[in-house]
Amino acid sequence: TECVAPSLFRLWYAPTRLKAFGKTRIAAEWLLGSKKARTERKVDLCPHPAGSVIVKATPAALVALEGKKARLDISVFGPGGRLLEAPRLSARSNVGKIESLKRTGPGHYQAFYIPPTDPYPQVGIVMVASPDAARFGRVAAGRVVIPITASVNLPGRTKPGTRIVMKVAGRKFGPVVADGKGRFEIPILVPPGVNTGIATSIDRAGNRASRRINLFLPATNQLGLWAHPLMLPADGSSRARLLVTTVTASGVPADLGKVVIEAERGEVSALRRIARGLLEAYYTAPQDVGSGKDVVEVRFPKGGKKSRASVDMTLLPGRAEFVEAALPASVPADPSRTFRARVKVLDSERNLLRGKHIQARMQQGKVTKITEAEGEYLVEFSPPREPRQWLDRLTVEVRERPGKIPAAIVVTTESLVSAPGGSAALSVCLVNDSLKPVPSQTLVRLE
Repeated sequence: TECVAPSLFRLWYAPTRLKAFGKTRIAAEWLLGSKKARTERKVDLCPHPAGSVIVKATPAALVALEGKKARLDISVFGPGGRLLEAPRLSARSNVGKIESLKRTGPGHYQAFYIPPTDPYPQVGIVMVASPDAARFGRVAAGRVVIPITASVNLPGRTKPGTRIVMKVAGRKFGPVVADGKGRFEIPILVPPGVNTGIATSIDRAGNRASRRINLFLPATNQLGLWAHPLMLPADGSSRARLLVTTVTASGVPADLGKVVIEAERGEVSALRRIARGLLEAYYTAPQDVGSGKDVVEVRFPKGGKKSRASVDMTLLPGRAEFVEAALPASVPADPSRTFRARVKVLDSERNLLRGKHIQARMQQGKVTKITEAEGEYLVEFSPPREPRQWLDRLTVEVRERPGKIPAAIVVTTESLVSAPGGSAALSVCLVNDSLKPVPSQTLVRLE
């Protein structure tokens, strides 16, 4: 329970995990001495309040350096389980890249996964999210894991004329015959999680010998990390959802034990298991913007040094709260000359704000140019020839550049203002992921 204002409390209710839709009744009682007040409300419970995303890959596995790609078939569903038109989808992968994302029908989308050009076995973890349907701090996201098999030409040396057969992950390759100098090269396929094979040699006399061969391939990265949004205001409270995928060395989603996640500057909540091989946490931005960057890293100690992943978070200053201007103490009344005022725009934590739309005017003189340089805004002006008063005034206004896609409704303690007739009005702002206002949108009031 949290008291947010006089006689106004916020209550947090955590329902049990659901597999289907349900209902519950929430009752609140207020006790003051012998007096008691009670209210009840029926609440619909939904297993996926932000909807869900299902991703399928065809083919389900790839071979490195073969030049093929996997088709991703994506289905987006709303909270009610019906197909949902998503204005935009966010698709990311831990290795390789995703291209040609397009809509193919109502609620259906398609993209292609391009594996990396590295020759060794890997596991591609693809995450697709529908950020515009975010609700209650959750973002609908789906994943698919694509094992990438390495194609290796294994060289060796033995007696001339010897036949060589390799067995890797239960599959036989060869035979090949060693040349006159005893050299051979046998093409093999090595899936993720496999680092040895059994080599069998058969000489000209029919003698057979087998031994295990170390393929000396790098370990598989068993972690994938996804975050949304990747840009947050540095206000100490804005959050991003983090999803961690853990897979076996062969690329099968599995619960693997302890996973460590941390941020360089912000705070990360404890990990919570939400499905097999899928963990959830929340990142909270720091209070100061600093360099404007933060890094969230996750690692799996049992998986070795290779099993780690990270995402870069962009930290944005808050909204404009302060404007500071430095002007010359005095200037001659000569309109042929130009002078400069240095203007700084700061948020509530006194972080410099860049990229703002600045408007400036003089009471008597004329503003001729406004430029931005190193976090400051340079306002050039010319004084009048015959001023009415020997004191001029510079007025600076800061206006946000408009965004396009709404992401959040901003409400502050100053949003509630007095209105005519003794009533009150609520002033809110609709913003995008970068906190830029989004104009020409319709807001619906929920009773």
